[in-house]
Amino acid sequence: IPGDILKSYIIILVCCFSEPRKGLKLIDHFSGYCGAIRMNGSDALSLCWVASGRWDGWLEQYLGPWDFMAGVLIVREAEGKVTNYEGKEDILEGNAVVASNGTIHNDLLNALK
Repeated sequence: IPGDILKSYIIILVCCFSEPRKGLKLIDHFSGYCGAIRMNGSDALSLCWVASGRWDGWLEQYLGPWDFMAGVLIVREAEGKVTNYEGKEDILEGNAVVASNGTIHNDLLNALK
């Protein structure tokens, strides 16, 4: 993860119940590189908070489109950015989603590599 780019941002990471070790690995990967990591248990609420500017980014894997599609629309209408982990805007392919305020989106994607 590059230097201090994400240090002042609040990122939401979610541990999937069916794959907890992978979620913990993601948390460990970002720990120390962003201002704070939060988990709230609601994908829709997390995405609304990204759209409102309360949080800067959101990452999750292993979820269904019913979990995030309404929130994705809200983020995009607020001029945020939503892609899959590879940076493609067609998020219905696969089950890994990154949403952000748009400003830090590429940094989040780079941090996933």
